[in-house]
Amino acid sequence: GSVWCISSSSISYPMELDQLTCHVSTDFDVFPTHTDPVQRYTASRLDQGGNYLKGCHWAPDGSCLLTSSNDNVLRLFNTPSTAQVSSWQPVVTMKEAELIYDCAWYPQMSSADPASSWLVSSCRDHPVHAWDAFTGELKASYRNFDQFDAVTACFSLAFSLDGSSLYCGLDSMLHIFDTSRPGRQYSKRNTWKRGTGCRGCLSAIAAVDDGLVACGAYNGHTCIMDLRSGQSEQDFRHRRGVTDLVCADDGYTLLVGLRACGDVLHYDLRKPDKRVHCFQRTLRTNQRMYLSLAINQRYCLSGDQDGNVLTFDLWANRDVAEVTPACEAKKVTTTSVNGVACHPHVDWIAVTTGQRVIGPGDDDTDDDSDKIDTEGSNSSDTEADEAQALNALMLLAKPQVEIA
Repeated sequence: GSVWCISSSSISYPMELDQLTCHVSTDFDVFPTHTDPVQRYTASRLDQGGNYLKGCHWAPDGSCLLTSSNDNVLRLFNTPSTAQVSSWQPVVTMKEAELIYDCAWYPQMSSADPASSWLVSSCRDHPVHAWDAFTGELKASYRNFDQFDAVTACFSLAFSLDGSSLYCGLDSMLHIFDTSRPGRQYSKRNTWKRGTGCRGCLSAIAAVDDGLVACGAYNGHTCIMDLRSGQSEQDFRHRRGVTDLVCADDGYTLLVGLRACGDVLHYDLRKPDKRVHCFQRTLRTNQRMYLSLAINQRYCLSGDQDGNVLTFDLWANRDVAEVTPACEAKKVTTTSVNGVACHPHVDWIAVTTGQRVIGPGDDDTDDDSDKIDTEGSNSSDTEADEAQALNALMLLAKPQVEIA
């Protein structure tokens, strides 16, 4: 994988994502317009499929950016200021032992308070790990146990809005930790009861309100759980598995991303019986593609498999029965755009691109459907390396929109 840094001068909607510069001004209201070539941070190529980025997440205070990648490493990059982007390197790395399932920032994180600067990650066959964002050291572990009293991994993570609770998604089960008490003390909530709720591996979690959590499963179920009563308040059924859930700050806008399916579903939880929008993106594999809200939470941003950054207007053409296309699509790469994250304070969008590439010398031992097999087209190791070079983290300009 590689890291690109791109910014733009002030723009108007529709969004412009032109790659203009490798410098960032200390004054975030002013963007330089140089056209210097961009140097890239390149991660080592792995034996199978190479390394590629799998998503990015801004810290709540916007001071740094967290990325996860196929080499099972979490990397932290400081938000650029006066430094040249050619020297933009990860300042902290955190190595997990197995495949990373999910990661999340502590929502009250502030770099001015080192005690609050931490994050959690979940990986295969291991407990949930809490990492110090300043040192990269392991602070604590939150241990989930199965019915045989063996440590088991959770598939998804989320914090409550105030950060007092940590939600871990397992198989038809939600474990709730008190964030101040790591270890094995947690409460349980069954997400599947008498044919209602979410059944199967909980692939995504999003806090909706105090005591309300949205849960999504790989079998196509989504529900709104009331953690106080342990009951599902609202149920949704989809034709594909859920890979991402986003809930807006208003507490009733819910966005659902599906795998191997181009649908991005928009629901109003005040009227759950009818979806508001069904947006479209290109997605033919099981690769997770993240969603992000921007511009006063009016617009939803997402990537697609064709290398586009898509913008969906949540306010336009509401309650339209037919499929709604993106209101803007900008080509940023020739490979998959799997992650989009909007900076909480600065007009920037972080974008991760890339997917697994299998060359002639790689041993394709599993059947992950997000792989691209280059052997059938008589490709060489050089072609696989060129495809691998497309894996990047890019910093783009966020659309500027006048909202009446």
